[in-house]
Amino acid sequence: MTTQTETNKLKKSLHTVLKSFSTLFQIPVNGILEIRKFDHREPFIMYKQVLLAIEKELNCISKSQKEAIKSSDPDSIDYFNALISEYEPQTLSEILTTGVLDIMTAGRLFLIEDNVDIHEDEILHYQLNHAEILVKDGIEVVKNYFNSIKISKKLGPARLRPSADRFLKAGMLINDTKQSKKSLAEQLRSRALKVDPFRTSRVFRFINQEFVSSDLVSIRPVADFFGYKEIRDLFYKYFTDFSVKGENFPLLISSLPGLGKTHFTISYTLFFDDLTLILPEPGDLERPLETIISQLARRKNRKFVIFFDDVDTRKIDWYNFRTLVGGSFVLPDNISIVIASNYEFPANISSRGRGLTFPIFDEIACMEMVGDFLRQMGMHNPPESLIAVIATDYVEEFGQNAFEELSPRTLVRYLEQYDNNSAKRAKMLTMSREQMIAQPDSQVFYEANLSITERLNISV
Repeated sequence: MTTQTETNKLKKSLHTVLKSFSTLFQIPVNGILEIRKFDHREPFIMYKQVLLAIEKELNCISKSQKEAIKSSDPDSIDYFNALISEYEPQTLSEILTTGVLDIMTAGRLFLIEDNVDIHEDEILHYQLNHAEILVKDGIEVVKNYFNSIKISKKLGPARLRPSADRFLKAGMLINDTKQSKKSLAEQLRSRALKVDPFRTSRVFRFINQEFVSSDLVSIRPVADFFGYKEIRDLFYKYFTDFSVKGENFPLLISSLPGLGKTHFTISYTLFFDDLTLILPEPGDLERPLETIISQLARRKNRKFVIFFDDVDTRKIDWYNFRTLVGGSFVLPDNISIVIASNYEFPANISSRGRGLTFPIFDEIACMEMVGDFLRQMGMHNPPESLIAVIATDYVEEFGQNAFEELSPRTLVRYLEQYDNNSAKRAKMLTMSREQMIAQPDSQVFYEANLSITERLNISV
């Protein structure tokens, strides 16, 4: 049993912890304090239940602690055991540190300069003070309370889970309070990145069960795509619907190689500031898919596009995809899945997504791309003769083995060379004014596409 002095001391400590908890994590909504939305919100809901239960039990004046513990309502131990069960092997210190770093990062942590005194940044210093109270005293008050009620055999079998002592292991937000101010900022940033790597990058690969930041090079912006207007409109609508409305029906893309499946998906994802791109391996569509989804689903304030590229739909075991998407599991609102393949999707998979098929790249699609390119260069109404001459020159260079394939991918490379070669531009303009204008050979496109389909054993 606790003395009144001990009870008052616990009440005072608990009051301080609750105030810091409220300052960092709660906002008033319709007259009620609610926990704000952030990436690691769920354990803080459970932790608050523990604190409020302890507060209620400390305020029991007429009842003994033994009677309070045996109450039919959930008590502090019930809530605490549930918290351990859900989140061990993490410790309470790790959970609290993760949450406060989430809040601090969302505020100022990555905005201050390295040479700025972290304590002179008013917002961050304000958050840091309350965070240190919560991480240190927020554990101590729970530990001291459970010690004070002396759960023992006299009150029946111990009710606290066996791992309670380990879960309540003391921790500190700042490991070394005497370190330099610059080192303090670096330590906090480093720990925040471990808590949430998605703060500082928008593209990640999934490697060895971890999300690793990745830099993509030579990715053209959406405004620099040419031709394929209907396809571009479909991409824009799909990613707009996910970004703005939260619609996340999987997108299943199929086409021959080189038409733009990869580039379109990456560029349109990054076009929307609130979307983060995840790039797993094709094989991760199988068993690892559940791990990827479960980890990303916890970050409810962030939207992810999981992009499986270059998938051989004939060789994938689709069991996990069917189970997790449209089966017994509902895809979380903050996750969209895009799958790109050179092959058609099985019928039972096509029904679980929105299909998008690129048209064959032929002489018509080629000239549409060239026309768009010229318009972007500033020609409001490019002559059809110039478009034809440029397209023909591209096909001729392909015939001379300058490019490995006839495709939008290699046409873009050709147009970049054209743009940087003033002599070639002058030559093409002169040829476009001649009486006889060459046209790109449709037979060359047919044979090039046939070669690709035969090589990949694709039916079109």
